[in-house]
Amino acid sequence: MYPQFETDSENTQLYMARFSSVKKLHDIECTQIVKFANKLNLKSLFPSNLERQNVKLVLNVFNEMTVQGLLALGEHHHIESFESTAKFIKLICTWWNIVNVSSPGKDIRFKDAMLKPLSSTSNENIRYLERFLSWLDKWKHISDSTFGLSSDTHLAISHTTHALLEQTKYCTEELNFKYLLPGKVQTDALEARFGKYRTMAGSQYLVSLRQVFEIESKLRIQTLLSLKISSSALGEVGIDLDSFESDCVDDITLPPPSNFQSIMDFSEEQVQSVQEYVPVFTYLSGYCARAVLKKLRCETCKIYLVLDKTLSIIESYESYGLLRNVDRGGLYCPNNEVINAVIFTYLIVKNLMSEEHELSFMRCTSQRNLVVRLAVDVIKREDFFLREFSCSQVDHTDDKILQSVVKVACNIFLNNYVKRINDGHIVSKMKKRKLSTVK
Repeated sequence: MYPQFETDSENTQLYMARFSSVKKLHDIECTQIVKFANKLNLKSLFPSNLERQNVKLVLNVFNEMTVQGLLALGEHHHIESFESTAKFIKLICTWWNIVNVSSPGKDIRFKDAMLKPLSSTSNENIRYLERFLSWLDKWKHISDSTFGLSSDTHLAISHTTHALLEQTKYCTEELNFKYLLPGKVQTDALEARFGKYRTMAGSQYLVSLRQVFEIESKLRIQTLLSLKISSSALGEVGIDLDSFESDCVDDITLPPPSNFQSIMDFSEEQVQSVQEYVPVFTYLSGYCARAVLKKLRCETCKIYLVLDKTLSIIESYESYGLLRNVDRGGLYCPNNEVINAVIFTYLIVKNLMSEEHELSFMRCTSQRNLVVRLAVDVIKREDFFLREFSCSQVDHTDDKILQSVVKVACNIFLNNYVKRINDGHIVSKMKKRKLSTVK
């Protein structure tokens, strides 16, 4: 239970933030390949004692998309205290964004004012930390550790916030610093270096001074020498790991197998089942359009794929609600044709993952090629994608753009499908471990 986030000491109303609400949100979406809270997984919700120290798993829970998922599905699925839980997660997310800035210009890259370095000019960030500190003090006096933070956790977060404020004041006023990067006030880099020492010393916890000097020499040599492979025909072949592209161009011109033709027909119930997640499809469609336009670099194609965010349709349509809530100025608003193409791709993937076709689908040599081929055929049959498209560049055709959009959407859906299978394996292992413990 936590008080309202404001400085008014007379207001002592308490709100309930439930971790069980986040778990219920995951239970609702765990079988879906399209989710509002796409970061939630079993490791984040049921961590071991060692995994509780993993910051990445914590950030999967304290995530902006978790907030949107609670607000979007909470009322319909009767999630208890979903609004107050979302507000609490939002408070912690904002605090984390402020204290985790480790490079200047992060606010410009992510278009978020809360990501500015702490300085005398960043009044909004400083004011938020001061309000957050007052909120913690009020929380301590009106609640106990049974329904609030433990004494150690409360002391740690309040001490950290107060120390950063005092450090910013000292650095900017006494030392004449332009700004302070609070994300640098940590020991992660030091711990990572000592982790390398222990690993390269034979996984020993205690490392001698001689081993430190030897490992430092090895690390310096690694930074100077490039990775090469000896070839009898070509000699020494250098390898650049950054040059590999994950999105390879595949041959998708082959006709789909005949036993998958029934998947291309959708019932009215299947189409109605996606209505609840139309805001998510709109968000994903904007990402697909952005990925395609990043390769095409064509303003003419952008006119046909993306809408102007100043249009009234963006403000009125509920399908753009998620995009409006998380947009900080850099997201694309796709048109209805791109959204429908992504939805048809999702329906194809969902049919392929049914009990009737899943085994045959997994036996295919290239699952993505099959999905792209089926989705492209369905969309061409419906004849709604870029019917009036016209671009001066010869290689920018509607067929190529359609295949690119479907391919990006297919990567997202298949990636979520693999994550769902992995979660299933984790659940089975947990059950086996519990049974062995009981025996």
